[in-house]
Amino acid sequence: MMHIILYELGYTESTLATAISNDQRTGSHEFYINLITKHLIAKNTNRDDRKLFSEEIVNLKRLRTKADYNDEIIGESQGRYSLTKATDIYKILRKVI
Repeated sequence: MMHIILYELGYTESTLATAISNDQRTGSHEFYINLITKHLIAKNTNRDDRKLFSEEIVNLKRLRTKADYNDEIIGESQGRYSLTKATDIYKILRKVI
């Protein structure tokens, strides 16, 4: 996602950091997700693809939070789910770049 934000949307690391710090409503990951969602809309991405991206990126973020911050073990089935959905998201993003 960072590639799209930096090279497709024209942000620099500095302008991105400033934009994130100015947006008190969300954290950096939510900010990135919102930017990419807006980009998918602007590129007239298929509605089903946008929906899949929006839903699954949140699910992946939730799993990452469980593993990184809640110190919960992510089982094999959740790991496979994550890899499958990450691949689906990658395919959607490749369509717009």
